[in-house]
Amino acid sequence: MVIEPEFRGSAGYGQAHLWAGFKQWGQAMQNDVTDALRWAQAQGLASDKACIVGASYGGYATLMGLAKDPDLYRCGVASLAVTDLTLLLEGSWWVDDDASDLVRQYQLPRMVGDITKGRGDDRGPLAGAAGRTH
Repeated sequence: MVIEPEFRGSAGYGQAHLWAGFKQWGQAMQNDVTDALRWAQAQGLASDKACIVGASYGGYATLMGLAKDPDLYRCGVASLAVTDLTLLLEGSWWVDDDASDLVRQYQLPRMVGDITKGRGDDRGPLAGAAGRTH
């Protein structure tokens, strides 16, 4: 079975659904993915041998799923994954991507959140995986 949730923050269900994901990376958006799998398991549609797969933001969700709920997934494949939220928001001369300075200054902090204010970077999959050995 393949579950492909239209988690909040995606544009498939309109502007309100898109905005519901703002500043929810690793939080409510991640819960949407987890809840979809748990629902399918409760209905007998998915087994306890689930694998999570994604690219770009989906790669981030894959890594966060493995870090936040390691007992829920048997494996994961992350392609082109966002692994460092600070790098995503601030950019670097050594990383070539398609985000302009204006996108980094105005759009990304609005979507991801400004990790330099308030809480630390505990929503990054690398921080969540620290100390995991399985």
